[in-house]
Amino acid sequence: MFDQKIHISVVITTFCIASHTNIEMIAILGFDILDKIFSISETACFGLPFVLVSGWVSTESKNVRASGFVGAAKGIVDEVPEVRFHLVNAYRQLKREPEALEQVVLLLKSQEVSARQNPENWRKWQLRTGNQIGNQLYKDGNYADALIVYQALAQIDNSPDWQFPVLYQVGLVLERFNLPQKAAEVYNAILARENELVTGGTPSARTMLEMAKWRRDFLGWQGKAQKSSQEITKMSSQDSPVSSSN
Repeated sequence: MFDQKIHISVVITTFCIASHTNIEMIAILGFDILDKIFSISETACFGLPFVLVSGWVSTESKNVRASGFVGAAKGIVDEVPEVRFHLVNAYRQLKREPEALEQVVLLLKSQEVSARQNPENWRKWQLRTGNQIGNQLYKDGNYADALIVYQALAQIDNSPDWQFPVLYQVGLVLERFNLPQKAAEVYNAILARENELVTGGTPSARTMLEMAKWRRDFLGWQGKAQKSSQEITKMSSQDSPVSSSN
């Protein structure tokens, strides 16, 4: 039943986001629907995306109502990873990136009771949220925030299948920061764990190992090429004849 409620909420919320006209009225309609279907606490939980989609609607009465939903939903959001995932996406729809990033980090670092009771479900949503937001930040050129997400994601699980792809992304971010030595250190950290794949690891982890080796070797070649180029340029400037005036 809980999954059905989430589905209903997501469908209505998606409709709100997709609608470009009279979105505030649609959001309020969504609240009323939820009021009739769910209990007060559940309405607060599933109604939270409507608060965000409506852009914290401007009238004072609506703001009071929105604040009430947020306050009531706080504890539920902490216990339900799916809701925090949709909360992150709602913030991003409104271009409220700092708040979206905050929610991502909170989800990735969650140690709630429900996380311990159902760890696989939490891992699923942590991985989905971290990958989606981290990769989008990287694609948008927001490398600093992408690094925060990837580093938090790497702390969840030490297995090669989990860490290799995340650490590889960390290396790519460091390359974007023009820190090839730091990036190479990350790739070397992946390669140093090759023995872990002898008794375990999936083909995906082995692929990431090969990709890390290729990036590490490329950075080494690139560094040598740049050094050689600098030396040639320096020698050329020293050997240039000095023009004399008659």
